[in-house]
Amino acid sequence: MNQPFTLSEDLVGKLYERYSESVDMMEWHASYTKEPEEPLEPLDSSQFQTFIQTAFWASLQQEESRFHDFTLLLMPPERTRMPYVFEQPVPFNVANVAKMAPALDTQANHIGVWVEDGGELVIWGFVPANDTGLTASTLDPGQLLVSFQEIGIEHFNLLLSGTRGEFVRRSEFLTWLVPESKTQRHIDIWRTHRNEVMRALDYRNITTFMRSHRHGGTLLVVKENSDWRHSFSPSITFAAKEAYDKVKIDTFIRNRTMEQEREKRVIGDSPRYKMAIESAKQSLETIGKLTAVDGVTVISYDLDILAFGAKIKAQGEQKPQRILISEPFEESTPREIDLAVLGGMRHQSAAQFVFDQRHALAFVASQDGRLSVMRWDAEKEIVTVIRPAEFALL
Repeated sequence: MNQPFTLSEDLVGKLYERYSESVDMMEWHASYTKEPEEPLEPLDSSQFQTFIQTAFWASLQQEESRFHDFTLLLMPPERTRMPYVFEQPVPFNVANVAKMAPALDTQANHIGVWVEDGGELVIWGFVPANDTGLTASTLDPGQLLVSFQEIGIEHFNLLLSGTRGEFVRRSEFLTWLVPESKTQRHIDIWRTHRNEVMRALDYRNITTFMRSHRHGGTLLVVKENSDWRHSFSPSITFAAKEAYDKVKIDTFIRNRTMEQEREKRVIGDSPRYKMAIESAKQSLETIGKLTAVDGVTVISYDLDILAFGAKIKAQGEQKPQRILISEPFEESTPREIDLAVLGGMRHQSAAQFVFDQRHALAFVASQDGRLSVMRWDAEKEIVTVIRPAEFALL
């Protein structure tokens, strides 16, 4: 590789085991749902290590003095949908990945990588964002999210950087919203708690927009009929006379349309559903963008916009002295820290709000895009925080 150092062989080995297991499971599922085809064999460990190492170093490669995002998909073209296949594949190396990255929106298109007959990895073309297979996506220079997805199934997510590699614990945030999900299968969660699951996905979309503007911001989710106004300065500049309910209406229409189209078995191709999805997405983006205004944005659990640009104040003299913080990774354990260690004024005021308004959720984005999610733990009687929560929302 001719690079200054290589990623931990032990970590790449663990990742390779999960990758191989995921390919086997995907092929087992496929054998029951479609016509038999040439089975997909996973890469060998050496080829896999080359794929991961190259993805990592390509994330640090500048093209025209700029870093660019990309997503690599490890899959042969014949196992993808609507691929753009090069007449002649190009070598899979750092320079070629960096060269292609500026041309492809990571949310829309993935760079296809697979093995030639001689055993060398090549870039065979690109493909519309695929929901099946192993992907390596840039988060920041030197930081990747390595995932294996199958339609309707998430096999694993790994945060990978030069200093750490952590497998993301599944459904971390969902268990906050739907505690029963800790003991239920995914399909049962969907049937029993469909609205809560969709709301968790809405929060993920909102916070994606919230993080993307890079101003930092705070989003508070409250019960509309509570005394939430008592935790703000008397005059809220951008408080609504009546709750702005377009977001709630658009997401309701989307959910209803989804159910109707699902019954007709046309949900993937329905123009009506696509229109409902786009309207809801634009409305959720509105909430995310409002958090760029100095102060905090307040919404209800039904996604009514109540205020933005608001200033938090403590309801009394009492403050949360200790905070319980956890990371959404498999081997992490919660730990208590002092409030002052949590972060600056933005994080401390959000923790104060949750301490005073114990029904509330708080989402806090730093300017670097890191996300914290806070709530009150009634059992432990402490403000609890998940950070970096962007991985809990995957």
